[in-house]
Amino acid sequence: MSPDHHTTASGHWLDVVVATPAHRALGDTLTYRHTDELAAGTLVRVPLGSRTVPGVVWACTDCPPTGLDPDKARWVAAVLGGCPPLNPNWRTLVGFAARYYQRSLGEVALAALPPQLRDLQPEQWLRKMRKLAKSAAAGTPHTTTPDTAIWPTPSTEQQAGLNALVQAHQPVLLFGATGSGKTEVYLQAARQLLEADPMAQVLVMVPEINLTPQLQQRFVDRFGQAQVALMHSGLTPAQRLDHWLAAHTGRARIVLGTRTAVLGSMPRLRLIVVDEEHDPSYKSQEGARYSARDLAIYRAQLETRHGAGCRVVLGSATPSLETWHAAQQGRYLQLDMPTRMGGAEPPALRLLDMATRSLGEGYDAEVVEAHHKHKIDAPSGTALALGEAVATARGVDLTKQGVFTRHGHTGERPPGAIGFATVRGGDIIGEHTVLFCGTGERIEITHKSSSRANYAEGSLGAAHFLAGRGPGLYGMADVLN
Repeated sequence: MSPDHHTTASGHWLDVVVATPAHRALGDTLTYRHTDELAAGTLVRVPLGSRTVPGVVWACTDCPPTGLDPDKARWVAAVLGGCPPLNPNWRTLVGFAARYYQRSLGEVALAALPPQLRDLQPEQWLRKMRKLAKSAAAGTPHTTTPDTAIWPTPSTEQQAGLNALVQAHQPVLLFGATGSGKTEVYLQAARQLLEADPMAQVLVMVPEINLTPQLQQRFVDRFGQAQVALMHSGLTPAQRLDHWLAAHTGRARIVLGTRTAVLGSMPRLRLIVVDEEHDPSYKSQEGARYSARDLAIYRAQLETRHGAGCRVVLGSATPSLETWHAAQQGRYLQLDMPTRMGGAEPPALRLLDMATRSLGEGYDAEVVEAHHKHKIDAPSGTALALGEAVATARGVDLTKQGVFTRHGHTGERPPGAIGFATVRGGDIIGEHTVLFCGTGERIEITHKSSSRANYAEGSLGAAHFLAGRGPGLYGMADVLN
């Protein structure tokens, strides 16, 4: 739209945020014109120099700014219709982050939007929005949890934490030992909220992308694929846009992501979880610098002041110094979960005086020997196959005893029950499985494989070997012999 089509008196004046660095001294917003009155938060494309760039409408008035020649104002190139405007709380969050971390408003605002917005032409955008609207109309209403979801009974500590979380009016530090079941608390808290509020959304943040798939699977198993959206840089541009739209429109009620997710648009946000809150990866070291953990706390306070209320949970086995200090001062509510699930004992620790010991390639010989002793180079396999094989070999009836895992358990866990836990270092390559067989009995095996060729065979062979042994750590040579 150009001024040739309108008199200079027609149209509305818009303050638009575009991605301009602070050092260019262009100001937080640039002035454009449009024939229609556009709501604040509307996504647009505007001319900037010789380019056309995405922008966000920050304000709309009927009068031009003082000192601006109306004939020199440029017109909005296109409005990205079919998408709800970014709400006031999101704009306040972005404004605060820009001021606090001394960046331009556009640097923060546009970095929080999916990068494909920079490339899509208005026609492509409209086709995408029509496709999403058609898909949403044809879909079935979302239920809170799938019928096949299995919800274990929380432990005493988990239930106490859930009860306290519901009543909390301040940030919560969930101070739980590794393996104490903090993730189950996140899942149960999300379930309670989503069942109580059909419009609510939950944000769960993790420090690293490689932690997302495992957490995603657990949430998908409990809530269904349609309810879960992802926000991290490991997605393709098209995926990032689709997931962002799902969160922005409220179709996704659970958002999992890394530090960038804290600036995602979630208009009905009611719960924020920052897992491993001590991790330095929550601090952005490139582009706009910010602490996602601190912004999560601010965002929860903002949503509470100007919305339906939002709680924030900081989970860690080793809290950061500032979080620990805030809890000790009473500004944060501290909930302790010192007991590991499955009766697991913490590892034994020994101090070695390195000043009196000789090192080989930087490592003490005793440490290297212990590492090789405890390492098992077995084909890749699953914890479930191992657990079931050991149970069968030892005559444990799983239908009566139940299976206990770090993800929760089915039924009660009396003495003799089989338990297992798996920590994945990759998609399916590299797993560490821990079997708890009976009271105080612990067997560990690490799988490392470059292919899936002997996936099941390796699991079964290792399981049969372990079934005839007592507690301990075994190497691949033991399994083969």
